[in-house]
Amino acid sequence: MRKALVVATLILSLLVCGPVFAQVNAVLSGTVSDASGALIPGVEVTAKNINTGITDTRLTNESGNFVFPSLQPGTYTLSSSLAGFQTATYNNVVLGQGQQVRLNFTLQVAAAAQNVEVLIAADTLIATTSSSVGNVLPDSVVTDLPLASRNVLDLVATTPAVITTLNAFGAPVQNFGGTPISQVNTTRDGLVTNDGRYNNSNGAYSAVYTSPDMVEEVRITTNNIDPALGRGSAQVQMRTRAGGNEYHGALFYTNNNSKFAAQPYFQNLAGAPKSYQNRNQFGGRLGGPIKKNKAFFFVLIDDQRFLEKQDYLATVLTEQARAGVFRYLTQDSAGGTARRNGNVFSATPSVNKVGQPLAADPVTGAPLFLNSFNLFTDVRDPNRTRMDPVWVGPQWLTRMPLPNDFTVGDGLNTAGIRWKQPHAGLDGATGQSQNANRNHLTTRFDYQLNSNNKFTYTMSREKDWGVTGQTGLPDYQSGAFGDVKRVPDFYTVSWTSTWSSTILNEFRFGMKRDTWQGTSPLDKGCCWNGAKESDLVDSAKQMVASFPSIGGNFVYVTQGGTGGLIASGTSVGSAMTYAPFGVASPRQSISPFKQIADTLSFTKGAHSFQTGFEFEFTSSHQFNHGGQQTTRPFVTLGVGNTPVVNVTPTNFRGIQANDITTAQLLLADLAGTINNIMEQYFVNSPTATDWTDYRKTILFQRDLHENDWALYFKDNWKLSRDFTLNVGLRYDKYGVPYDTTGLGGRYTGGQSTNGGDAALFGCSGTGFNVMWNPNVGCDPTKLTTTEFVGKGSPNPGRTFWGNDWNNFAPSIGFSYSMPQFKRSTVIRGGYGINYAGAPDFLSYSGNIANLPGQTLNVTYSPTAYLDLTGLPAANVIPVPTGGAKPFGAVPLTNRAANITGYADHRVTPYIQNFNLSVQRELAQNLTLDLSWVGNKASKLFSAVQLNENNIFENGILDAFNVTRAGGNAPLFNRLLNGLNVTGVGVVNGSTLTGSQALRALSTTNQFLANGDVGALANFINTTSSFTGSNGGLLR
Repeated sequence: MRKALVVATLILSLLVCGPVFAQVNAVLSGTVSDASGALIPGVEVTAKNINTGITDTRLTNESGNFVFPSLQPGTYTLSSSLAGFQTATYNNVVLGQGQQVRLNFTLQVAAAAQNVEVLIAADTLIATTSSSVGNVLPDSVVTDLPLASRNVLDLVATTPAVITTLNAFGAPVQNFGGTPISQVNTTRDGLVTNDGRYNNSNGAYSAVYTSPDMVEEVRITTNNIDPALGRGSAQVQMRTRAGGNEYHGALFYTNNNSKFAAQPYFQNLAGAPKSYQNRNQFGGRLGGPIKKNKAFFFVLIDDQRFLEKQDYLATVLTEQARAGVFRYLTQDSAGGTARRNGNVFSATPSVNKVGQPLAADPVTGAPLFLNSFNLFTDVRDPNRTRMDPVWVGPQWLTRMPLPNDFTVGDGLNTAGIRWKQPHAGLDGATGQSQNANRNHLTTRFDYQLNSNNKFTYTMSREKDWGVTGQTGLPDYQSGAFGDVKRVPDFYTVSWTSTWSSTILNEFRFGMKRDTWQGTSPLDKGCCWNGAKESDLVDSAKQMVASFPSIGGNFVYVTQGGTGGLIASGTSVGSAMTYAPFGVASPRQSISPFKQIADTLSFTKGAHSFQTGFEFEFTSSHQFNHGGQQTTRPFVTLGVGNTPVVNVTPTNFRGIQANDITTAQLLLADLAGTINNIMEQYFVNSPTATDWTDYRKTILFQRDLHENDWALYFKDNWKLSRDFTLNVGLRYDKYGVPYDTTGLGGRYTGGQSTNGGDAALFGCSGTGFNVMWNPNVGCDPTKLTTTEFVGKGSPNPGRTFWGNDWNNFAPSIGFSYSMPQFKRSTVIRGGYGINYAGAPDFLSYSGNIANLPGQTLNVTYSPTAYLDLTGLPAANVIPVPTGGAKPFGAVPLTNRAANITGYADHRVTPYIQNFNLSVQRELAQNLTLDLSWVGNKASKLFSAVQLNENNIFENGILDAFNVTRAGGNAPLFNRLLNGLNVTGVGVVNGSTLTGSQALRALSTTNQFLANGDVGALANFINTTSSFTGSNGGLLR
């Protein structure tokens, strides 16, 4: 019945109105009365745009009311005239976007043959009848306020109740009145500018750069009571500049240079030169008439070039170490007392600031002696007899510079290379960086076809590029950078038609696209705008050629054991990489958004009605998102499963234990020993029977969509000359997302009958009642699996969660101008509900489009010795899968995989908004505004952990306390009975109890010593120790 009512309401709305954008144009209304207060019908009221010369005329109706339902924001002259009365005129009526203004006329009788015009001062701030609370930044503020970034969205923070915080990516975003970041709806010319891929991290956001030369006005609403505005309780509305009857333009150039910046403390301490930064912003704008009073244009070019050179410290091998010679110091004599190697800042430094070995301890004065040995000829490891001739010697070491900084590393074998790492444009994961290189073009065209029809077109196209840590910043000057590119665009079209003296229709269509594409130094040129995976630029081809190749495909190699090669006391995180390559390369997302909307306005007596609806089609096509390993083989060097032999204090007298480990790691790296090989397998089809071969494609793709729609109706009711009542109702339908690749899935199986959230409880049950009951048991034949649902899948009739149909949002507000005061005083108040369920495709990507069984992360660790020379013949590329196939159930022994599902009855969050304000004109151009604002959020999305560590009902806490106190807990006897605890013995419950074994084992002893019962519970649940199977203790 409820669904039928919603459908019937939609059909009725389609009959009464055309396709609603966030309202862009202003509404100007009022009454006309004579000196006695009687309302006068038939009065001609004219609004003239001072900038364009375009006029609009209305007649007061039978109630003496007039309404201009859609006036382009700007400055107007408003006049009323009627034979026998003096003409009355408001000058300089400033109308902002979406503003509702009420101006009343009182006409005086004119004497015979008398032509008198009465001029009235207009204060549209006081005259506003909207019940929402917020702030307006007009052109004078947007243009004149100093703004280092030249991004007008940074001005949003000047609004009361708005504070700046950090999102999940560490970028600064705005919080409005304590509401979630996702509850902020940002628009420009009515079109949503939020990036649907990162909606939960946006705040006030636009992928297209919004400078003061493009945006003429910003309206910020922190407490929305207007049913015409949806998708959030906070609204940020921007308006693009428009041309007029006069030519106006500007050229601009700004430069921000680090020459006048302070030097950071630690760079001063190290004596490093100042980091360099240089930002150049340049462009121009021009607006004017194509045909006066008829057609107008505006065009803007707004570009940026950014370069910074950051002080960067990476680890390198010393000249001796890269020749295979390992050095260490001993105290008192050669081969004497062991002393750990250390850099300048360590407790036991081995070198001075220029890298010369110390002859004496700087604290005790004890003499120090330099010792060395050749890792190949002196160690004589039978497997590691020479420098690797495949990659380490000819490629890695030849690109590695010599050290110039001895504040990191161990001083003798590893040290630092400090250099100025250039960033020619710098961007991040979400496009919220102000430091990208940019080419920007915006145009606007307005055409008044006739007195009843007007057409507007706006376009912005942009290209942003730079570097980012996600796609690779090299550790050395001779290395190569990855890159990041974005090409956001933005288009709107509107057609405003006056159907009669009381009916006006405004149709709008908008489309925008947010993009992000990142490539590593080995992938530059591929996979963008139709480019093939093999279409590489020359620099990428050179980087590919520097790595080993198997079957015509490169195999990436990185050195291992960095942590061991760097002595304690340093914070450097260098990976000794000249061509960074990670899970995000190549990575791309293209997130288009289309909006069709229409507003129908009509008047009847003292009522000004408005109704409309909108359709929103949003999606995000992605590849290589959410991976934990690269989709190509990734080789890490290191000792592996074949130990390095002969590096002992017996063979090399006085060598310290930690330095033995460093020497072993260095030898393994130089010899090209393979520690492990990792690869991520994936599928791109729901009917796949095996994993995709990276030699055919490296792109792990998904295509997520969501379709939303809304409708509303509101009435601006002039109950009297001074009192306006605003009532309205909005309905929002946020669709359930789907994946057009057919790979969007939900969970099924377990003990559930229909899948969904009940399947998340797996073999134990179907609801929360089993969470804290250790006696429910587990049926190992009933494991949680997945099924594909939604459009394009084998189950198109099923959805990830059920539709939410009851999102009705009423609103009511008032505006009362108190006539008894000499100066204008207005009281406003309102209450409204705002639903906000716009998609965040980043969340959907991990929770819907990448379920267990759709990817397989494999790690191969050679059991026998293997190095780079033997890799082609080892037949381990591609990495063996062990027979695993796609879409299999997660086994009980997999205690590391995380699964995330959605509630079957997931509902749309909403926020209730309350406000009451008093506005008082203290003097001309001075207004006092006191407001109380309240927000109450309900049904917000939140995560519920289904796998909490249980320490109460199962007796773990009691057994933990008994064991910690030195006693023996029977529970631990049952868990460990018959198991050989490494280094302790076999638990039998008598000569060795379970509690005794846990106290003796170093890992669990730490849990006991620290009182960390949760960590012990997790250890019991997940460890493979003693049984060889994850979770085996719970057998």
